[in-house]
Amino acid sequence: MEKQPHFCETLLIYPENDTTQLVTVTDQLRDALADASPEKLAAVAERWHQAGELWVVEVELLTAWLSEFAALATYARTQGHRLYCLTSIG
Repeated sequence: MEKQPHFCETLLIYPENDTTQLVTVTDQLRDALADASPEKLAAVAERWHQAGELWVVEVELLTAWLSEFAALATYARTQGHRLYCLTSIG
């Protein structure tokens, strides 16, 4: 499978904390979020809630977070912008 442009490319690693970095998010993910219906976002939140460690977070909170993320993705796309993700492990 060919790597997608802007797939998790590291743009910045913070020198004082090398576990914190800024990475790119694909336009495909941005667009999928922007196009997702409220029902789809709720279904994803439910699956997240049932999987791994996210069971401790209420489904409504996950749905609200996904909805905000989708709104950001919609805005970014309409403005011709991309999304980025600040990650911190540790």
